Amino acid sequence: GIRVPEDVSLTGYDALPEGELVRPRLTTVDQALDWQLRTALDLLCHPTFPTVVHSHIAVPTLVRGGSVAPPLS
Repeated sequence: GIRVPEDVSLTGYDALPEGELVRPRLTTVDQALDWQLRTALDLLCHPTFPTVVHSHIAVPTLVRGGSVAPPLS
C-alpha cells in the first residue's frame, strides 16, 4: 500500500536497465560504468608503460525518473 513517489521517494544506483522497466521509472545515479571499464581496459592494454601520470575522472550524473518527489515541508 505504499505509493511511489507520493509516500516515499526511491532512488537507484548504477543506472541498471531494470530501472526502465518499472513504473514509475526509477530515478538513478549513473556512474558511467561503461566508460570507466573502457578507460581501464585502454590503459591496461596499452603496449608500453605510460611515461606520465594520467588521471581520468568519472563524474556521476542523476538520471531523473518518476520515483522521487519534492520534500513535503
